[in-house]
Amino acid sequence: MKFTIEKTEFEKALFNVIRVADEKTGLYIKAEADTVTVIGTDIAISLKGWCNADIEESGHIMTDKKLFDIIKSLKDDITLSTESTILKIKSGKASFEIPFQNGDNYPIPEEEKDFCEAHISAVELNKAINKTMHAIGINSSKAILQGSLFEFNGSNLSVVSLDGYRLAKYDCNVECQQGFKIIIPFKAITELKKVISGETVKILRSEKRAIFKNECFEMWTRLIDGEFPNYNSLIPQKFNIEVPFYRSVLLSTLERCRLISDETREPVRIEFQKNNVSFSSVSRKGKVTEKITVENNDELTIGFNPKYLVQALKEFENEKITFEMNGSLQPIIIREDNFLNLILPVRLRGKEDEIL
Repeated sequence: MKFTIEKTEFEKALFNVIRVADEKTGLYIKAEADTVTVIGTDIAISLKGWCNADIEESGHIMTDKKLFDIIKSLKDDITLSTESTILKIKSGKASFEIPFQNGDNYPIPEEEKDFCEAHISAVELNKAINKTMHAIGINSSKAILQGSLFEFNGSNLSVVSLDGYRLAKYDCNVECQQGFKIIIPFKAITELKKVISGETVKILRSEKRAIFKNECFEMWTRLIDGEFPNYNSLIPQKFNIEVPFYRSVLLSTLERCRLISDETREPVRIEFQKNNVSFSSVSRKGKVTEKITVENNDELTIGFNPKYLVQALKEFENEKITFEMNGSLQPIIIREDNFLNLILPVRLRGKEDEIL
């Protein structure tokens, strides 16, 4: 194998796959026609990138992740060539030699057939991930909650995350011939978010794996097995109380409450009264209180983990939002257009200075 490649493009291709490359498997490099393909994998997730190159001799190898650090350190166009079991790297006056193995030994995911297929705007896919991943149950004891549900139904995709305390759901348009569901693990969601680019992303699903691909990237991931909870049954259909807020004002207030609140033990107490809402928190750090003027005629006292509220509110785009509620022990709903957040309250004691 021998090829010459532009340093910046090669570094970019390697950077996109190096994060998932296992120490044992390292990197896969294939030179063929006028394209160099690179793959990194930890078996559960595989990422593929590619770039143009001047190829003198085709071939494929697997080599150590150290290759990325070497390429990153160079400045000029790079020539890679193999001799016996040594990969030679030349750029300007610098040269390296590192060992490599036969590319046939690399654990490239096997080709599969009988895929379900969907097509989605890269912008919408990125938005769906950003708006819902905060509610993934990363630390949940239930494996089924450690990822996001992608539910395809005709021309609609619902991306749903649920951790037992909150729920985030985003709907967007897709092109899909048949309905199907997949649960993507949190790590794969995180990596997908970093590599999404281009205009349209094709999503393929086999029995145990999903593939996200377009002209810029390709990612395979194992799926989480099991049945995702019936999230629709958790969302109330009617509400007794609706209170409007200015999102920026509410966020600022909650951020100040977080300075005092011990989020693992003490929630923020929110008291709805006629035309105002009072926020307070007491912990070993001290005490904070603040009032916001709103249009409201209902009275209700409810407690929330302020972190959950802040994370949800940051994903909304409109300045005017509404809290939809039914009682102090019922979930709160915040929504706009095709985006919804549900957050469960925390039980409070009777007195302000006895917040649990």
